[in-house]
Amino acid sequence: MNDATRLNIVSLVLKEKGIFKIRVEGNSMYPLILNGDMAIVEKIDKIKVGHVYLINDNNTLKIHRCVKKNITKGDNAYELDKNLISFIGVAKYVIRDEKIILLNKHCIVSRLIAYFSYIRGLKNQFRKNKKLDKFPLNIYKRIVYRLTILFWGS
Repeated sequence: MNDATRLNIVSLVLKEKGIFKIRVEGNSMYPLILNGDMAIVEKIDKIKVGHVYLINDNNTLKIHRCVKKNITKGDNAYELDKNLISFIGVAKYVIRDEKIILLNKHCIVSRLIAYFSYIRGLKNQFRKNKKLDKFPLNIYKRIVYRLTILFWGS
């Protein structure tokens, strides 16, 4: 099944049922979401910075965090999503080893992770900007990782 077909199926099911379950592939949201986790996606009421969404990025489905209005990035990814994206649904839960992990429960922490993730993405894209070179790139990654582990566990 190609990505466009998968995208159409997900959109139709969300429109009809309001909820969808999808298996996550990749590690762009590590350590919060791991490869093989099942994500529960629901209809979007309002897009909020810090929340995790299922997005359409050039006909590819991705689960990434909204780091700024209409800008997304994986917590473990190096760059911001470049393409014109569209939000399909909000990822509310992840099922891992028969445990349910609520993704958007710590609003302030989610916003902090979004902020540091956004700065890290900017820094990676605009390395020549001296204002962003105050801290090494890996400090932002460590902050995101530690906040995630602290509030969501391993």
